[in-house]
Amino acid sequence: MSIALVCKLIAAPVFAYLLFECVWALLRRRAIRRTTALDDLPHLGETHPQGRMAGRAVIAGGSLAGFAAANVCANFFEEVLIVEPDALLEGKRARVGQVRQLHSFQSMSLLVLRKLFPGFDDAARKAGARILPMDLKIVMGGDTMRFDPASPLPRSVFTSRQNLETLIRDLTLLNPRIKLIQGTVIGVKPSSDGSRITSVLVRGASKDEPIQSYSAALLADCTGASRAGLKWLEKASPAWGRLKKAVIYDPRAIYATAIVPFPHRLRKIWPAFQMEGYEGGYDELGFLKALNPGLGKDTRISAVLRIDGDRLMLCSGGWGLDISELPATVDDIIQHMDEQYRNAFDGREPEKPVMDSLKMLKVALEEDNTPVQFENFRIGPAFFIDYTTARSLPANYVALGDAVVRVNPVYGQGVTKLMIDAATLNGVLLETSLTRDASGDLCLPAGFSKAFFAKQYPRVKHMFEDTKAQDYGFPTTQPSEGEQLGGGELQLEMFNELLRIGHEDRRVATKIWLAIQGVAPGIDLQHPKLLTRVVWRFCKKRLFGTK
Repeated sequence: MSIALVCKLIAAPVFAYLLFECVWALLRRRAIRRTTALDDLPHLGETHPQGRMAGRAVIAGGSLAGFAAANVCANFFEEVLIVEPDALLEGKRARVGQVRQLHSFQSMSLLVLRKLFPGFDDAARKAGARILPMDLKIVMGGDTMRFDPASPLPRSVFTSRQNLETLIRDLTLLNPRIKLIQGTVIGVKPSSDGSRITSVLVRGASKDEPIQSYSAALLADCTGASRAGLKWLEKASPAWGRLKKAVIYDPRAIYATAIVPFPHRLRKIWPAFQMEGYEGGYDELGFLKALNPGLGKDTRISAVLRIDGDRLMLCSGGWGLDISELPATVDDIIQHMDEQYRNAFDGREPEKPVMDSLKMLKVALEEDNTPVQFENFRIGPAFFIDYTTARSLPANYVALGDAVVRVNPVYGQGVTKLMIDAATLNGVLLETSLTRDASGDLCLPAGFSKAFFAKQYPRVKHMFEDTKAQDYGFPTTQPSEGEQLGGGELQLEMFNELLRIGHEDRRVATKIWLAIQGVAPGIDLQHPKLLTRVVWRFCKKRLFGTK
């Protein structure tokens, strides 16, 4: 065999491999750009090269989505007005029913918050929150997810929803361009040519107050599940809105949460601190444990974590449960977690140090006569509003957070979703070539709204579809009109096989986790090398009954 022939035989597969890697890199880059906000992160905080737009950005709704949107808009507009129906954030908010329920803030949320608020970590710590690696110590796919020590996990903020929202509100209102008033946006006025919104109508906190009109260079609908913006548009102009019918389904999920103090005397002796992954002890405690046994094993999930200060959050719930099946005591949480462990592990014993830690906590709370009160919360319907199907939209209208899509919050994506929306808004504002109005002032061009929703769509739609596929696996879920439950069994089984590979290969587990946390594109889990392993395991199991 000649040397030339040998070189050709070697060169062919090498070239094919290099070509494949180049094609994959291009596909991954496209996925990052389309399905994540990672490319927009470095540009948060920048101003438009053409200058600041005249006029006021009106933010309807002062929850997390509203505050995030306001901070983005403050870099582009002369003034930002937040209109919030609820009083300042003291106690329970009328429009945010789960404000005292368990919240898990994914790593993408922290990345956005750090860019929106320089020095956020220090401010968070002063408020009692903690910045820790985002490890839920979660049981998924039949075992605990354990990660590659060579690849440190991204960090996140550990605190309650109420504390985080108060912190973000206070940081937001430090910006002199941002003003917050209590009231409700009840309508909008279109321009004479119907191309944009010129002003918004606001009803004050008191019924005796006259309705006020505020000029609006931009209106951001952050009204949450009420989706009020769509109603304003359709009422203001027959040409606006008229979207494709929303996909709405009800996962019929419910859960209960209690917040309890962590007894000081347990800090050095909690048995869980002797386990792998708990080396930081109490100071570095985030999640003690999260359990998601999965379809066919249990309809419940549970979690115990340390939030801000010296407080623990205990939570359990699930799909299709009756209120009587929710925990009402620490004993109930212990029983729930013990049962879920056994179901997840196919009858194997739970992790003893975790269960012993919970039992020790129960005894200490009883000794201290600490009252434990669980608050129940029933999750409302999930929905997706596809603004890309609108016949016409005002040029200066956007919608963020739950005003566009609400997902089942048990997967922890709610805050991440709105932070991605905020980063997307920032990116579209920077990319937009501004125009000038009749007065010669800079303003948004005719296609701005459509450009925003087109960029937002692929970044949030996959969250909705992924959680919907999971929810449709539970027989108690009420499907969207015209749809039936099931149909995603193959997808779910393949994902479970991927999780099982992750239990054996910590590098794969880390890839899965980074995608779940929103800091890596989902396409990473579809790499042909990894996909081949998943399909091989799936086929062996189906054909030979082996793992």
